[in-house]
Amino acid sequence: MKGKRSEKMTASSKLSKHVTGQKKKKNSFLAGVKQEIKKVTWTKKGELWKLTRVVLAAVLLFGAGIYLVDLVVKSCLDLLRYLVRTFIG
Repeated sequence: MKGKRSEKMTASSKLSKHVTGQKKKKNSFLAGVKQEIKKVTWTKKGELWKLTRVVLAAVLLFGAGIYLVDLVVKSCLDLLRYLVRTFIG
């Protein structure tokens, strides 16, 4: 009886040590993350808005450019289809 009981306690203590070790690793990791976050140079609010406007303008310009290219390609394909139907039948 005593042998089985000591085996159970050993397994239980191993599990407890494992869980404790995992908690220590987690806390250590989170402490490291907190230290790294403190080192970050955060963007000022004014600069953030300025850069946001630059990104939005670039997205709109590229979107408009792609739209115009799409219109040209579509028009060329429509013309080609018209010519093929007209001359080939």
